[in-house]
Amino acid sequence: MPSLRTFNSTTFEQIPQILSLSQEERLSIKVVATILPFRVNNYVVNELIDWNNIPDDPIFRLTFPQREMLKTEDFEQMRELIVKEA
Repeated sequence: MPSLRTFNSTTFEQIPQILSLSQEERLSIKVVATILPFRVNNYVVNELIDWNNIPDDPIFRLTFPQREMLKTEDFEQMRELIVKEA
């Protein structure tokens, strides 16, 4: 049985399936995860999410932070700060 591994706002880009998302989609997750709590484990990532149905997969939408979770002005302000840091 594989060991349980968790991912959070600083490690989610280590999830292999995340590489299939655009850079902007990954940045959106990072922005929202900077403000709201985020944690997922490899079981959810590998067994419950249909990566062929992203971004519409319901488990993906429930698990990963979504841009719509923040007010537009809050999202844009945090996005600017993150982009400046990089």
